[in-house]
Amino acid sequence: HLDPSHPTVGPIRLDWEAGRHVKAANALVHYFDRKAFPLEVLEPISFHPDLINHMEAALEDRFHLLEDWETVPRMTGGRLDWAHRGDREDKEWAWMLNRHDLFPDLAEAYRRTGNPAFRNYLNEVWQDWILNSPYPDRLTFSVQWRALEVARRMLNAWVHVFYDQSNVLDPQTRLLILASVLDHGDALREHASFWGGNHLISEKLALLTLTFAFPEFVDSGEWQAYAIKQVSSQLMSQFYPDGSYKELSNHYQ
Repeated sequence: HLDPSHPTVGPIRLDWEAGRHVKAANALVHYFDRKAFPLEVLEPISFHPDLINHMEAALEDRFHLLEDWETVPRMTGGRLDWAHRGDREDKEWAWMLNRHDLFPDLAEAYRRTGNPAFRNYLNEVWQDWILNSPYPDRLTFSVQWRALEVARRMLNAWVHVFYDQSNVLDPQTRLLILASVLDHGDALREHASFWGGNHLISEKLALLTLTFAFPEFVDSGEWQAYAIKQVSSQLMSQFYPDGSYKELSNHYQ
C-alpha cells in the first residue's frame, strides 16, 4: 500500500514486491525512525498530575479511567482482555480503554524517568492490541473497533507516539502500527457513524489527520479529499450561523 511514486518509499515497495522482504522492512523502519512530523498541529495531550504513579500501576495492568480503577485480566497466551468492562460491566469504561490514552502516558513516563519498564510495557501492550484485535471491516459497535474509538486513538494517541522523538518504539511495533493504520484509515473511510453528529466530525478529522501523518500510503490522497469534503459539509450542517454547536453543550463548544 506504499505509494509507488513516492521518492523514498516507492523503491521500498519495489524491494518488497521483488521478494526482498527483510531489506524492505528494515528500510521502512529506518525511514519512519527518522521522519519528523509537527506534533504541534495535533490536539495537545494533558497528562495526569500523578502520571508516574498511574503508570506504575499500569505496569500491573491496573488502569484509571472514568474515575474508576480496574485491573484488566490476562487471557489465553497472556494477552490483555481489551473488551473488559470492569466490575460494573460498563461499556463506556471499555471504550475509554480502547482509545489508548495509556500509550502517550507510558511514553511520557519513559521520557521523564528513563525507566525501560515503561517503554517495554508500551511496546508489549501495543503489539498485543494489534495482534489480538483483528479489523472486522464492517460497521461495528465493538469496544475495539467502534468508529469513534478508531478516531480518538488516532487523534489523541497513535500519531503522537508514532512520531515521538524519544525512541519509544521497537521496530516490530512500528511495522505493526503501519499495517494497522491502513485498517484504521479504511474503517474511517468506509464504516463511519452513519447518523452523523459530533461522532462523524471526529471520525473525519481523524481520517484527515492520517493523510497528513502518512502521505506515503497510496490511498492518502483520496482519503484527504473525501475527509475535507465530509468535514466541510458537517461543519455547515452542525453549527448555527453564530458559531454555536447545535448540541448546545458546554463540553462540545
